[in-house]
Amino acid sequence: MYLQGHETERLKFEPIKHEDAKIWETYFVNNSNLEYLGLELISDIPLQAKEWVGFQLKRYEEDRFGLHAIIDKATNSYIGHVGLITQNIN
Repeated sequence: MYLQGHETERLKFEPIKHEDAKIWETYFVNNSNLEYLGLELISDIPLQAKEWVGFQLKRYEEDRFGLHAIIDKATNSYIGHVGLITQNIN
């Protein structure tokens, strides 16, 4: 994958994994930017997070890039996501 193995002095970038769905749940709570993701939003937050992770994994499989987790090297904590994605836009 395009970001795998890349890191900075303070950060490392890792592919998103199925186990990351719990972390993503907070992303889907009261986030006013969700309307721009092009997702069909559902009220079941844990399911929404699992579907989002699954969508990223599908992007990886199809060589369409995808988002990666940003990990703080000092704490080994997930602090966000970054990446390239391909989209079809009318």
